[in-house]
Amino acid sequence: MWYLLCLVPLVLFIPFIGDFIFLPGTSLSDITISHYPNLLFIQESLRSGLGVPLWSNAIFSGYPFIADPLSGLHYPPGWLAFLFPLPLGINLTTALHLVFGAFGMCLFLKSEGLHTPAAALSGLAFALLPKLIGHYAAGHLSLLYATCWTPWLFLAEKRWKADPHWKALWSAPGVVLGLITLADPRWTVYSGLMWLVFSIKESVNVQSVFKQTGRFMLNFLLQGLIALMVSAALLLPLMQFTALSTRASMTAADVLDLSLPLSGLINLFFPTSGGNVEWIAYPGAVTLALTLAGLTTKSLRKPAGFWMWLALGAIILALGSGIPGMQFIASLPGLSLLRIPARWLFIASICLVIAAGFILDSLLKLELGKRKMNLLALIGVGTGMLIFTLGGSLLAGKLVSELLLATIGLLLATVVIVLFSRSKWSASTFSLLLLGVLLINLLGFGWTQLDGKPAGEMLSQGAEVTSFLKTKPGHFRVYSPSYSLPQQTAALQGIQLADGVDPLQLSAYWSYMLSATGVPSSGYSVTLPDFATGEPSTDNLAIAPDALKLGLLNVCFVIAEYDLSSDGLTLIEQIGSTRIYENCLCQPRAWVDLGFGETRTVEILEYTPNSIILQAEGPGTLVLSEVLYPGWQLLLDGEPVVIQPYQGLLRSVELGAGSHKVQFDFKPGPAYWGAGITCATFVILLMLFILGKIRSKS
Repeated sequence: MWYLLCLVPLVLFIPFIGDFIFLPGTSLSDITISHYPNLLFIQESLRSGLGVPLWSNAIFSGYPFIADPLSGLHYPPGWLAFLFPLPLGINLTTALHLVFGAFGMCLFLKSEGLHTPAAALSGLAFALLPKLIGHYAAGHLSLLYATCWTPWLFLAEKRWKADPHWKALWSAPGVVLGLITLADPRWTVYSGLMWLVFSIKESVNVQSVFKQTGRFMLNFLLQGLIALMVSAALLLPLMQFTALSTRASMTAADVLDLSLPLSGLINLFFPTSGGNVEWIAYPGAVTLALTLAGLTTKSLRKPAGFWMWLALGAIILALGSGIPGMQFIASLPGLSLLRIPARWLFIASICLVIAAGFILDSLLKLELGKRKMNLLALIGVGTGMLIFTLGGSLLAGKLVSELLLATIGLLLATVVIVLFSRSKWSASTFSLLLLGVLLINLLGFGWTQLDGKPAGEMLSQGAEVTSFLKTKPGHFRVYSPSYSLPQQTAALQGIQLADGVDPLQLSAYWSYMLSATGVPSSGYSVTLPDFATGEPSTDNLAIAPDALKLGLLNVCFVIAEYDLSSDGLTLIEQIGSTRIYENCLCQPRAWVDLGFGETRTVEILEYTPNSIILQAEGPGTLVLSEVLYPGWQLLLDGEPVVIQPYQGLLRSVELGAGSHKVQFDFKPGPAYWGAGITCATFVILLMLFILGKIRSKS
């Protein structure tokens, strides 16, 4: 029966299963901005028989889709979303990942010797972590997918240590770490460090330390190699893309952005975010109560000590810029690619859940009459939270629901623990009462974190603007300095954007757009153009774009929430507060430059994500208004020719006299090599699995 608790996360999504989910009071999410458009793009490409899209023209005037970790191409379990209408498929896949994570945590703790009730409660506490739910509401879909694999990584390490044989290689920790990388490479660093520390703990044997060290290093190299081979399909193209992106030039200040402030440590006790989802640190009332009970009772603390220390280290690292010397560490190669130190709070939350599981298990083993615990820390913190909640509510002039929910939860958990230590309650009764508190606390808070908005409502934003633009013939791009055309609506209607939102942006394109848009940079930004204060409708109000430079990118229309004064832009329509300007200096998607300002039109024969075929008359320079990127190959009349840069950004080729067929194909070597390595690795692992099963039966 206890294992059924792993299914509880499904309940959280029932009210919102067909909606786009947001944090309350917001209307922006990475799901609508990135994940939905990407999944829709893949769905439509497959339905139309175009195959797997390697390049996308949806944003940034084109970018290597195959190299983007947010594309959804590389992570097989995420493909489940393709089978359903969106966003239903996204929500269902997420809910199943939480169930998967709960079950993995339960099995891991069972392997550590915990009784089923303690393991199952911890699994549920993990799946309902406010940190996980809050980040999903913010749209960090791939991060949630990857995090749900973490307990399976520990379980794989345990099983591998018990049977380090080739027949068990298919379930080795390196395989799980590789799958985590395919889901979200950022979490590889965090989970990889957790696995490394856990592996060291599991390997330590003081009687043969040198022998153990040698074996540990060999195992570490083996698992690292397996992880690299499993995730090569993403890692190889990603490494190439990252080296050419703005991510590679982040400063220490960019890396340490959104460090947890010291005042944010109070978020460990209350389900608040301090104004930012990254600062959510609350592990839940039951987890918090059990951890506090264990802190001051040696017999309870000892089994959980490793995880408590690991949680403390993660909390310290989450302070980021508040730690002396972090500016230097943040500038080191490799680490400089990681942003947002507050994400160490994921590790802190996971470790606290595991520690609480060990403490609960120790409590359940206590015989009647020996349930003596030092509950000073628990009662003291509970009293302090009650005073804080009453004071905060008096200052606010109303009961603050988040403070009240946390305080009531901790007080209820405290009462249950105290009564268990003083009464003849059975272990089952105690576990069921804690389960009740956990459900009230975490499900209650989970629902306050989620705000569902109908898909029709979100996909109709800017619909009148796109309807107007769809009447315009030919290929063209749109630029908006005020994010007037939401990315999800543009994707649904097939409108290509010169602006966009994504953590990876080509440095060459970013530099060009600085001058083309006139919007200055305030540092690393996931949006292009930058929005200095986070208010797209007003941030770039006084800045006039360069119509000529935008025109080279085939930007024929500029859309803004305010008046624009720029040579070459003509107001042709206003829909509500949205102005639509036509760019009189817009170049077609492809043209032949004859020199002296004269051009010749080009016929587009085929235009797909991976291939563009043109028919052009020479002589002259054929220019394709597409971003130059490694992997694009050119056939001129069937013969391979080197693509030449135009204006340092676009693709071009010199044409001789006469008619020419020009074909651009995207065949990125790193993507093909990576896919080959990954596929071969999975085939080998499958063969090892089958051979192992055959031999075990013989």
